Amino acid sequence: MLEKFIPMFIIALMLSLFACTAQNSTEPNNNSSLLIYPPPSNGQTGENGYPISAPSEEARATAQAWYESLPKPTRKPISTRRTGVINSREEVERLPPRGIEIGDLWQGYINEQFVKVYVGRELPNYMAELNPEERHFGLVHVIWYGDSVVIQRVKTRYETGLLHIEEVAGNRLVLISDGFEDREPEKLYFDIEAAQFVSSLDEIVLPVLTPQATSYP
Repeated sequence: MLEKFIPMFIIALMLSLFACTAQNSTEPNNNSSLLIYPPPSNGQTGENGYPISAPSEEARATAQAWYESLPKPTRKPISTRRTGVINSREEVERLPPRGIEIGDLWQGYINEQFVKVYVGRELPNYMAELNPEERHFGLVHVIWYGDSVVIQRVKTRYETGLLHIEEVAGNRLVLISDGFEDREPEKLYFDIEAAQFVSSLDEIVLPVLTPQATSYP
């Protein structure tokens, strides 16, 4: 008995759904009141054939006034690199190189290449050594900026203490040391292009082609 009733129930349900669908298709669209008609045309039509609306003069004036009231972006001046001995500690300690206690910083251009020269004292590798020994060798850390960054580190042969820049003579630096233990403060000369200490401002040395760590003398 139940097996005969199930097919009849399914057929009745399908007929009921079909009748509801037909009735909905014949009813008017209640959302017709929400249709948005295009504004007045200026006589031109778009690609789809609908007229292109023309804003009124009042609308144009309102839009222009609103645009002019917006804050205009200001172009920041292009920052130029400072050259010479930098005395500002904030500037000196900005992104400092590792392994050096900085005494002074000189930056400038040599052969149209920007160079930074940090002078100071060599620091031990605190992360690699368990009980690092404090050393007081003077250190010059040179950074050349170009297509690639080249770094040169040149330390003194003996412990001089912290180095400072006393004078700049062309591409050479006149340095003064703090001294260490029984060694008195002394004057040293460093040639930036040759990446080495020299005995005087007049000593003739050749610039290095391949940066390498050297010691003085």
